[in-house]
Amino acid sequence: MKTLFQSLLLALGALALAGTAYAQVPAGTWAGNDISDSTTANTGMGTGALGGPSPPNLTGDFNTASGYNALFSNTTGKLNTAAGATALHSNTSGSYNAACGNEALGSNQTGSQNTASGAFALESNTTGSNNTASGYIALDSNTTGSDNTASGYYALLSNKNGSQNSAYGENALYTATASFNTAVGYDSLYKNKTGRYNVALGWKAGFALTTGDNNIDIDNQGEASESDTIRIGTEGIQTATYIAGIVNGTSVTGPYVVINSTTGQLGVSTTPPPAGVKTASYVPKLLREMRQQAAEIRDLKQQQLQTLEQVAELKALNQATMTALQKLQAKDQLVAQR
Repeated sequence: MKTLFQSLLLALGALALAGTAYAQVPAGTWAGNDISDSTTANTGMGTGALGGPSPPNLTGDFNTASGYNALFSNTTGKLNTAAGATALHSNTSGSYNAACGNEALGSNQTGSQNTASGAFALESNTTGSNNTASGYIALDSNTTGSDNTASGYYALLSNKNGSQNSAYGENALYTATASFNTAVGYDSLYKNKTGRYNVALGWKAGFALTTGDNNIDIDNQGEASESDTIRIGTEGIQTATYIAGIVNGTSVTGPYVVINSTTGQLGVSTTPPPAGVKTASYVPKLLREMRQQAAEIRDLKQQQLQTLEQVAELKALNQATMTALQKLQAKDQLVAQR
């Protein structure tokens, strides 16, 4: 029994040493599917990682690949990190990329400084650079677009070559193919396809917008093709507005909304603003005053008509009185002659 126990201990020790030898791959050599190269400071772990066990002409350095075929095609790209099956699979010369997730940045070839976190994130990217995608299929269709940021499930899903977009939230900028848009919130700017320079903040903010440019939608779904419009809040939901920073705070009273011509600050006044700085809020007030004056004029005209009718009646009465007097005078003359 003692001999059997000793033999078992020796066997376990041999297995432990063998496992240690495999885990610590000698520098510059391949061991099965793993590589550790002290010359280029590259590390590959997994079948096909960094193209192993027969890598391409690998001259790029400081790369780390973990997963089946991760960084499989890399040649001169450097300082890349790939974690996940086929992550950065097609990368050749792109550098400073980080991919974490199944097929993340899988089609990237020469694009650099991209960060993809999530399965299929930036999967189709080939030459686009400076993109950040976080979430399942985020920026999945992007190929050449650059400087985009997508955070959330399906965020910026359809974008191919649009640039400088920012999408935060599930389905944010889902349909977009244009550039220069910012969407924050679930389904924000969901239908926007070709519109540019749009900003949406809130749940489904700017959801209805499709082609318009230069819109700002805050907690409002907007309109399909409008441009150069600001919409804040939703009719029937928000019923009061409070804005801090109005000129002189709460001590000011007055019916007119004005803009300080020097500072551009919003305020109120007891006198109407000069013609050059009248605001849109002054126009409705002016229209109300005009309608009130028109009503007063109509009342005066009605009174005038009534007065004219009364004058006409007085004239008729006066004429009848004169006629009656003339008849009486004629009778008096006849009586006097007799």
